[in-house]
Amino acid sequence: SSSRGGLIMPGNPVYTREPRVDETLNHGSKTVTTAGTPVQLSTSSVPCIEVLIQVKRGNTGRIYIGGAGVPNNDSAGIMLDIPTAGQTPPSVPITAQNLNQIYINSTVNGEGVNFLYW
Repeated sequence: SSSRGGLIMPGNPVYTREPRVDETLNHGSKTVTTAGTPVQLSTSSVPCIEVLIQVKRGNTGRIYIGGAGVPNNDSAGIMLDIPTAGQTPPSVPITAQNLNQIYINSTVNGEGVNFLYW
């Protein structure tokens, strides 16, 4: 099973920190138009503390998360696998200072992620 500090199973997010009372929970979505081309979660400055990124349920390829040059192969970044029918799609929490620091890439045109941030 999944627990803080325990085994991490696909589809079960492990939260690194709980939001404070004065923080606002926000959400967004991002699509990679052309597979192989990294895309920022936000092109404008959006301060944050943590981002929970989840692949879209309809994705048929992998998603990679990293910095500005994140590739769409297993050579760098964090890989989120193809969603499995009947299960919660894979997700990952990332601590960051701004949404514009995080990029995604995909192996299939037009696929992407949904995300929460605070």
